[in-house]
Amino acid sequence: MATSYIAPTAQGTGDGSSAANAYAYSSLSSAESDAGSGGIIYFLDSATYGNYTAANPSFQADGVTYQSLIQHGAIFQPSSFNFINFGNSSNSTGVTVKDFEFKDLRVFTTSHTGSSLIENCKFTSTSAYTNYVLNLGSSDVTVRRCVFDVEFNDATEVIIISSGSATIDNCTFYITAGSGVSANGLTIASVGTTKNSIFVSTDSSKIGTNIATNSSNCCFNDFGTQSGGTNNKFADPQFVDSANSDYRLRPASPCIGAGTAS
Repeated sequence: MATSYIAPTAQGTGDGSSAANAYAYSSLSSAESDAGSGGIIYFLDSATYGNYTAANPSFQADGVTYQSLIQHGAIFQPSSFNFINFGNSSNSTGVTVKDFEFKDLRVFTTSHTGSSLIENCKFTSTSAYTNYVLNLGSSDVTVRRCVFDVEFNDATEVIIISSGSATIDNCTFYITAGSGVSANGLTIASVGTTKNSIFVSTDSSKIGTNIATNSSNCCFNDFGTQSGGTNNKFADPQFVDSANSDYRLRPASPCIGAGTAS
């Protein structure tokens, strides 16, 4: 168990021993070996070192925590729209991924044993998503305190795909539905647990799944026909400035104090 550091390109001696001597991202496997199960790999911020541009980044070493040194400071953005892999079939512990910003990247979690965590991450799009934002598979994956500010523009798409015991907790989904999306064309597959989260779209006619039935302490606004569940709100969450991606809540928001710690 150890700590290692990574930047888009090697720094100093490039041996990962400190921020000043960070590995290049191309040496991720070396950083994973150094960290070992229970270890942490810190990724240096993009404002200083540039974005991470790997076509298909993979965070898959068993028991390793991958973390941006500054929250949302390490930005992954490939040159073309692509996906990022979390975990693999050999994982028995799972992986933890924290504090990154991912642009134009879809999440694909490979089915594995153990519990994985995606936390405090931000997912944004500069062009329209295709197929899904989150494909959580059948694994025990928790997505917590993440923001999804994304666009879809194809006729029929699935926002979240899940066939297992995934948990969505304390997340915000702001979905832009482009003119190419059909009526009821954006859907969410069954998720094991959905709680303490906010779901908003720009066009309620484009949302075709009632996920409120299996949700608790969530807020839905312009998100299709939503009803049922436990302690849900069906109202405007009153974001500070959604037009400029500021999803903090105004003092009068019905979401304040509406969540649960359990």
